[in-house]
Amino acid sequence: MSVSSQPRSSWRELRFVSMAVVSVIVSLLMPSLSASAARVSVVTDPVGDALFSAPSYLDLVGARVTKSGQTFSFEMTVAEPIPATPSASPPASAQTGWAWPLDTDSSTFPAGTPVAPGTGAPAELIVAVVWDSSGFSASLNDRRPLLTGGDAVLTPLPFTISGGQLRVDIRASAIGDPSTFGWRPVTFYWSAPFGSNNGNHFVDSVPDYVPFP
Repeated sequence: MSVSSQPRSSWRELRFVSMAVVSVIVSLLMPSLSASAARVSVVTDPVGDALFSAPSYLDLVGARVTKSGQTFSFEMTVAEPIPATPSASPPASAQTGWAWPLDTDSSTFPAGTPVAPGTGAPAELIVAVVWDSSGFSASLNDRRPLLTGGDAVLTPLPFTISGGQLRVDIRASAIGDPSTFGWRPVTFYWSAPFGSNNGNHFVDSVPDYVPFP
């Protein structure tokens, strides 16, 4: 069953259908657009390596970034369907999430939201889907204003979740329409308000940023 949402939407009950991991990977890696129509970057990740004894819906299997026309699509596949109400076991006391941090400028390290003030991180932009115990939502966290003393800008985004697959589409202009950038799919728990020390706990990710395209 497919579930889609404009920025913020309540979930209906999901019926879970078991899926073979191999089928999931094949589905993820098969671009729906021809090479001439889209630019694509794909990564895979071993099954069973999630930390914190996390459920398999936080076990990253693979991810893909596609640009077609003036739209970027961020996709991720996890090892089992995402439930309608993910558990909030420690350290997921604030949020459970699936994200695509984007390093669009390797020379800058914006400091601040969502990490603590004064703490730098490579990502200038973060696309994320989160569960906060009341519902799912997706957003773009634009951290570029932090570089000039401003505040990060959080913009709601539409998203879809279908079984163990997530997708967020965003206009290329919203992220500066970069021709190339680094990206790193992650699943995470968040245990404190944004801007707090030690709130972020990576559950699963690829080892480092990978290039797009």
